Amino acid sequence: MKTNLITVLLLSLFCESPLLAQYESNSLLPSIPFVEGSVEITLVYPQADMSKPNVQKNFVFGSVGTGDAMLTINGDSVPVAPNGAFLGFVSMPRDGKYELIAARGDERDTLQYEFVIPDPSPKPTIVRNLHEKPRLGIVTQGVDTLASGSGIVYGAPTKWADRQWFFPIGARFPVHERNGDHLRVDLGGDTAWVERKHVTTSSAEHEMSEARLDIGMTEADRWVDLTIDVDYAPFRIDPQEKSITLTFYNILSYELEKEMKGKSQAIYSVANTPNSLVEGYAWKGEADETTITLRIDLRKSLWGFKTFYNESGKLVLRVRRPNAIDAENPLLGLTIMVDAGHPPRGATGPTGLTEADANLAIALALEEQLKTRGARVVMTRRDQNPLLTDTNAVMELTARVEYAVLNDADILVSIHNNGFADGVNPWKKNGTETYYYHPFAVDLARTLHEEILEVTGVLSLGYKPRSLALTRPTWMPAVLTESLYMMHPQQEHALQDPEFINKLADAHAKGIERFVKGRVE
Repeated sequence: MKTNLITVLLLSLFCESPLLAQYESNSLLPSIPFVEGSVEITLVYPQADMSKPNVQKNFVFGSVGTGDAMLTINGDSVPVAPNGAFLGFVSMPRDGKYELIAARGDERDTLQYEFVIPDPSPKPTIVRNLHEKPRLGIVTQGVDTLASGSGIVYGAPTKWADRQWFFPIGARFPVHERNGDHLRVDLGGDTAWVERKHVTTSSAEHEMSEARLDIGMTEADRWVDLTIDVDYAPFRIDPQEKSITLTFYNILSYELEKEMKGKSQAIYSVANTPNSLVEGYAWKGEADETTITLRIDLRKSLWGFKTFYNESGKLVLRVRRPNAIDAENPLLGLTIMVDAGHPPRGATGPTGLTEADANLAIALALEEQLKTRGARVVMTRRDQNPLLTDTNAVMELTARVEYAVLNDADILVSIHNNGFADGVNPWKKNGTETYYYHPFAVDLARTLHEEILEVTGVLSLGYKPRSLALTRPTWMPAVLTESLYMMHPQQEHALQDPEFINKLADAHAKGIERFVKGRVE
């Protein structure tokens, strides 16, 4: 063993590469143990049967089986970590071929990899049809309630942009164009693209909806229902910390027009309602516009909401009541759903650790941490099996967020670890990042992010909004964490270390606890 350690030191000096030291540059993460074994190259990335990425340089990672081997990729030296793992960022070969050579004394292993040539088959013709007169489109597929953020018909400014609008069954709008699998619809002058399969179109003329300004309010133990008479008008909803703004399209209000009386703008406001949760509301309209906004102000921080049309075409906004929080035991009695991200798919580390397994280890440890704090914990999975399917990612993700709504979860945290897109230098951009979608979840993202950073000690890549299935639910604050990058040898090893896993789980629990404490009013 002494001889092998000396060999590793000599190799470090010989390679004269800062990357070798960088494998273990983080003092907060456990050191990589030395592993002695046979020289055997295992290539994790690029994966089998990949087409050549259109980048100048890319990462290559895997293992050579032993910590005292030397490695070259197409003649360039790539440092080997003490456990045999390696991560290189090398030039993309013009001929699409990599040659990896690992050697230790007289022992040698060679691996050749060749990218697949893309299939030159012509792309299918996209059917495009511009309508002379707008057609009436009615949403007839998808789900009838916005709650989980999935399964519901959505609209986006372009066919490939993030979704901005969510349309429950019954929403109607003028359709101007079919373009392949999408329809171009009009939202008060704004364009939205909607998947064609969810919408039934007809030659009937689209009629403008009418908004009536009085709002009905019905109280229940767990929520308040606001009934808004808008005649199936499509809408956009923007929830904030203590307010919800709804923008209705293709709609008029004769009551607002009377308020306008020749002015360019009208506001109809109701303040200090008798409701214990709703402070008041205000309608706002502009002259010659077919868009009206409704702002609902809340007395307490928003915890979640649902929206759906009732049988009369009125929109019901169900606002969730905040939980009664014990300042001394803030998680006591709360239902927290912990999602161990993946399968399907997910990243893989140089020695073969899958993200699904790493995420599960953290999730199981977090479950115990939360239970000791008095929470009820719902798990999307407790083993390697998915909740629904390990082959269809969309179906699996939809099942997970619907499961959160079904269990009336107060908080949803999805646990992940990260991977890079092709062409990104893994040595310049790796760290911890946290995602949310709705602004009322930003504080949960912030507290989780800060606590995780204390444990990982890597670069902060920020807590930021991102449209992901596990961040889009509206019925509860939902956040997705990305603690470490799987392809980094030291970070992968940390995710195999039980002591570090417990620290990381504890950081998640503290982040959730801080968020809930901040909601004590």
